[in-house]
Amino acid sequence: MLAFHRHDLHPVHRHLAHDLMETTDSSLRNFLARYPRLFVLTGAGISTASGIPDYRDRRGEWKRPPPMTYQQFMGSHPARQRYWARSMVGWQTMAQVRPNLAHRLLVAAERQGRIELLVTQNVDGLNRPGISGGSNS
Repeated sequence: MLAFHRHDLHPVHRHLAHDLMETTDSSLRNFLARYPRLFVLTGAGISTASGIPDYRDRRGEWKRPPPMTYQQFMGSHPARQRYWARSMVGWQTMAQVRPNLAHRLLVAAERQGRIELLVTQNVDGLNRPGISGGSNS
């Protein structure tokens, strides 16, 4: 079972981590005991609790226009201008986000050597040690 040390988590999240581990389904506990080195795959859903909007709904449908493809970006100067303009607007949101409980739990597990490899599609960096906010900074 994962053990979370006081210094690994933000004070607000310490009791949540304890509650999570106390109420975790026994099959998950058994899995964690049996496989102490984990491969973790995350996607956009892990960062929505930090305030980063996702692009798709629960059915996988786009909520807004899909992100620009590489081909669109490289094929059109106006597309690149639009991309960078949207990035400047979006940066206001990104500059204010902080790691949420899931990010902090992953950092704690990684520090304990429980994660062999973490793969994510996210570029927010919120699951890395040293990200601003809480005791991981």
